Amino acid sequence: IREAGNNKYWLGLWGKGIVEFQLKQDLQIAPLVHINEEMMKGTTAIENIVYDIDMDADNNLWIGTPYGALKIKNPESPNFTIERQTNRVPDGSNTQYEAFSVLCDRAGLVWIGTMAGVSLLDPYAAVFDPYTIPETSTAITSQAVTAFTKDPWGRTLIGVRSIGFGSYN
Repeated sequence: IREAGNNKYWLGLWGKGIVEFQLKQDLQIAPLVHINEEMMKGTTAIENIVYDIDMDADNNLWIGTPYGALKIKNPESPNFTIERQTNRVPDGSNTQYEAFSVLCDRAGLVWIGTMAGVSLLDPYAAVFDPYTIPETSTAITSQAVTAFTKDPWGRTLIGVRSIGFGSYN
């Protein structure tokens, strides 16, 4: 679930796509937009399983799915567009990845949590920089990044399966 402002929220549904809704004072929900598999036909992005949602400064939605990250431009418009983010790393190769978590930062970068660590996407250059979690302990059994958030001091907190969390300045 991601707050979009003006009492509006985006909610990822397991098997049903994403929905924008407005929360009323009496906690009633008024659905506004529903983007599902039927609406995505003809695109390269047909996923109804949503792990995470974030919104960038241009109000584009970034969706974490089992098949990678999706960017939805103009999500409130009937003419929205969907772009699959190919994981093109600096050496020019492409890799398949599952996007468990996404975070859009103030600098315009998109943090994508994967099984292999973090992919940091510069959407303007369309290049991913992959990072792995430093193995400071033999207890690390996973690089899977499952969550991101920002703390009050601007650090990115990274949730890692089996070891808790770390931070990045």
